[in-house]
Amino acid sequence: MPLIITSGVGSGLAGSYATIEELENLGLPLPGDPAIVDSMGITAPFNVNGLTILAVVSIDGITQPEYTFTFTSNYTDLDSLVAAIQIPGLLAVNNGGRLRLRTIKVGISQNLVIDHIGTANTILGFNRFFDTVVTGRSSVTSEFTEDEKSFALVSASSLADDYLGRRYDLPLKHWTFDLKQAVCYIAAYTLLKRKGFNPEQYDANWVNDYNKALAWLDDVGNRKLHPTGMFDHKTVPNASNTTDPRGWNVSMGLGSNSCGRWYY
Repeated sequence: MPLIITSGVGSGLAGSYATIEELENLGLPLPGDPAIVDSMGITAPFNVNGLTILAVVSIDGITQPEYTFTFTSNYTDLDSLVAAIQIPGLLAVNNGGRLRLRTIKVGISQNLVIDHIGTANTILGFNRFFDTVVTGRSSVTSEFTEDEKSFALVSASSLADDYLGRRYDLPLKHWTFDLKQAVCYIAAYTLLKRKGFNPEQYDANWVNDYNKALAWLDDVGNRKLHPTGMFDHKTVPNASNTTDPRGWNVSMGLGSNSCGRWYY
């Protein structure tokens, strides 16, 4: 049974069939990556009692004082070692048999320095000759303001209405997740293009998603697809907007299979 939205256009954003949160989750790239340091190959047991890791963490561009973490035990396996490491602003994880230290937050404003003079560096597989300096990465997603996202969603919803208005009375009172997904794909494409990101050259996924969304809207508007849960039909088909000008196929229930998912 598809999810049917009946709370009015926008679900919290006037004039849009999707919210900013849905755009971020369904259409846009992830917000970025943390600053990450992975050890070289290491082997248990880890005799690190009394030895140290020295780390400098920058959080949102603010550099914290150098933190000295001192081990208080030896460890028979990597998971026990990882669980023992507690450094503010960092997470320690077992990355497939390597020790990984990473910032909790993501983006280009996160920075991590592992000082080469830490006395546990040799055992842990960190550089003991030079400091290791890494910076997180931001995606284009982080460059968009709330206003830009809102405008893109309203614009995409208006474009969707151009297709849906062939068949439905507007504004829609009911719609399904399929329409949310289509609007998010169109809005994401619009945002990426406005920021100078070239989907045609760098990532064809954005073009493919955009084109699939438009094709789905066109098929719905032309009565080739019949989404369950969108009930606001016009009484008489418009001859200029359907391949079935008299509406006979529609009225008789003839037409293509309607419920297949278009996004994948």
